[in-house]
Amino acid sequence: MKINTYLIQLACMILLIFGGTFILRYFRTEELLLDQIIGVVVGFLLLIFSLFWRIKKNKASRTGA
Repeated sequence: MKINTYLIQLACMILLIFGGTFILRYFRTEELLLDQIIGVVVGFLLLIFSLFWRIKKNKASRTGA
């Protein structure tokens, strides 16, 4: 379960770094950079899959499977 916590932290850091840079760049110069968008999407997907994995593991541990 520890790896799941690390994945969630990693996803949040990716979202913070790439999302923050994306927002700053967009409001300063009105540019949409593909590398920043890809970083945000990867961070978001990693966060969603990690949360689903955590929920699935919690349900499995409650049922004893």
